[in-house]
Amino acid sequence: VIYGVLKTPINQQSVCSNVFILRCFFSESEHLPVFLDIIEPTLRRGETLNVTKKGKSTGVTYGSIDKTNYHTRVESSQKGTFYAFKKCYRIRPQNREIFFEDGDSGAGVFLIDEQTKTLKPLGIGFLKGPVYTCVCRINHFLDEFQLSICEDDFARNYFGNKTEKE
Repeated sequence: VIYGVLKTPINQQSVCSNVFILRCFFSESEHLPVFLDIIEPTLRRGETLNVTKKGKSTGVTYGSIDKTNYHTRVESSQKGTFYAFKKCYRIRPQNREIFFEDGDSGAGVFLIDEQTKTLKPLGIGFLKGPVYTCVCRINHFLDEFQLSICEDDFARNYFGNKTEKE
């Protein structure tokens, strides 16, 4: 789950947003959260950009970005009409494992930055294809609702947990 807080107060009060999957998770008595840097990577020929997500159905899974400017369409319930999605990321699973299943929609997808040992918010998984997963860019939601993404336990402990399992 991606957590976020509004950057600007509404009606002179600090309030939390509950839009889409963005939720506030701290109270005034807790320390201020750490905000994560949003990334919009470009994929160079021969480069591998690894990602991870924690979904409700599949748990923690791994993949890599296959395309950074992917367009797709989904048929709506009305015959002959479609929903178009542009400038998405296309993710392929690693090692032929499952990356995304029904029930994982809305899961935050993070770029694994091995150099800085951090997870960087990339987007929201929303569409499972035969092989690939489609991920919309998170920055569009954040800009529209003036939100930031806060570090949660998954992002905070990712590299420590990964080291323990190896």
